[in-house]
Amino acid sequence: MSEQKFINTNTQSWQDLEQFPGTQILPLAEPVPQGSIHRLRMK
Repeated sequence: MSEQKFINTNTQSWQDLEQFPGTQILPLAEPVPQGSIHRLRMK
């Protein structure tokens, strides 16, 4: 099983999800075969 690496959120910017207006996503960890971790923000 590969090891998941977490991302420094202080150096990342939120990405707009155009298909959901007012919603942004921030990756918290690099993807792994079983999935990945994200944070979702809704305005």
